[in-house]
Amino acid sequence: MTTDSNLDGWESRLLVFDRSGSGLVHSFVLDQSCASFKDNSAITESWVQTKSFVDFAVVSHENKLYITGGYNTDVRRHTKRVLRYDPVLDEWSENFPPMLKSRCMHQALVFDDRIHVIGGREKTDGRTTSCCDVYQPGAETWEKGSGLIGPRANHACATMGQEMYCSGGWNNDVPHENMWVYERDKWRQMDHDCPPKLTQNLERHCMVGVDGILYFIGGITYSRGQDDKLSKKTLSAVEAFKFRLPYSELSAVDMITPWVRNLPPMTYPRHSAASLVLGKKIFMIGGSDTDTNEEVKTVEAFDLENNTWEQVFTLKPDGFSNVTCAILKFPPEPEPPDPYADVKKLTERWVLW
Repeated sequence: MTTDSNLDGWESRLLVFDRSGSGLVHSFVLDQSCASFKDNSAITESWVQTKSFVDFAVVSHENKLYITGGYNTDVRRHTKRVLRYDPVLDEWSENFPPMLKSRCMHQALVFDDRIHVIGGREKTDGRTTSCCDVYQPGAETWEKGSGLIGPRANHACATMGQEMYCSGGWNNDVPHENMWVYERDKWRQMDHDCPPKLTQNLERHCMVGVDGILYFIGGITYSRGQDDKLSKKTLSAVEAFKFRLPYSELSAVDMITPWVRNLPPMTYPRHSAASLVLGKKIFMIGGSDTDTNEEVKTVEAFDLENNTWEQVFTLKPDGFSNVTCAILKFPPEPEPPDPYADVKKLTERWVLW
C-alpha cells in the first residue's frame, strides 16, 4: 500500500491489525513526510470490532477506515459486514451497508476512487469465490463488479498507475501462479497470446507496485512429492516483474525477460505479513514462518534505490502472525486547559490598573 500526502499538523499513524481473532491493533506514529517511522514502539489496543474475526481485510479511503468481511469464530460463519471508522470524529458507522457476498481471505483496495473487495473464501467447506464487490462512496451502496477469471483466496492484489493486479492464491485445494490485470472494467490475462505467470505458485504473499515494477515478496509455495502429497515452504525470496525494460537491459541479454530473479531475499521467511511503501522503501511487518511455527518479530525494509534489505527494528508485543495495515491521519490533540488561567487574568487586571 502507498500513502497520501500528509496534512499539516496532523499525525499520521500506521495501524497494524492482527487478523487471528485477538482484536489486537498496533499503532505506530509516522514522521511528517510519511517516509519512515517516527517511533518504533507501538501502542497496542484490543478492538471489540475485530475481536473473534479472522482473515478480514482493511482499506483506508478519504481518511476513513473500512473493515470488510472476515470469519466470525464465535458463530462459525463468514460475514459480509463492513465497518467504517472516522478518526476525525472518533466514531464508528456500524450500520454501514454490508457487502453483497460474505467472505474472508479476500483483498480490499482503492482503485478509481472506489473500494474493490476481491475474491476470498465464502463457505466453511473451503469454497472460494471469484466475485468482486465495489463500493461507491458517494452513493453509499455496493455494486457487483467484474469477477476474477477464476476463484481465489489468500491471493495478493495491488494497484499501480491506472491498473489493478491480482496474483497467486488458492482454489479447490490447488495453489496457483496466475497474474491478472483489471482494465476497461474487467479482469483479464496480462497478455492474451502468452499470459505471464509467477515463477512458482504463491499464496499469503505480498505484492507491491512501484514505478512500473511489481514486487512479489515472501508467501507460501507448494510442491508435490513422490507420494503426490503437497508440502509447503515459507519464502524469503523477492522477485520483480518489470513492465518497461530499459534499452541497456535489452542489449545486454540474449533472452529478454521482464522478470528480475536476482534480488536479495529477506533475512526472515514470512507469510501473512503486512507490506507498505514509505519513502523509497518497502517495509515488511510481522507474518509467520511455517517451518518454525512462530511469528516474525523483525521489521525489514527493502531499499528501492540500491536493492538492499535492512533490519529496521524488533516488534515487542505479540499479535503479528497474520496482519494487514492501513494509514490514517488524526487531528492534533486539543491543548489541556490552563489551571492557572483565572489567576493570570486576575494578575493582568491588577497590573493594568
